[in-house]
Amino acid sequence: MHGRDRTTLVQRLLAIVFSPDFCEKWCPICVRARKGIRWARWIQRLELALTGGGCPWGRARQKKYGVPPDIPISQGIQ
Repeated sequence: MHGRDRTTLVQRLLAIVFSPDFCEKWCPICVRARKGIRWARWIQRLELALTGGGCPWGRARQKKYGVPPDIPISQGIQ
């Protein structure tokens, strides 16, 4: 492989890994917190307080959908 091909592969991988859809569909903390599971809500609140807006996936989700990671999209669109 050439260096250029590896860079493209790395960029694709990073785009998948840091996708806002990860927070929305697969994040083990955020998905459970939005469903109302108490321990996940506690961890998510702690994360939001420590990082000032959430993890990179949560911030990407807020940028894409306009809703913070702790609020379901359906409630944020109202």
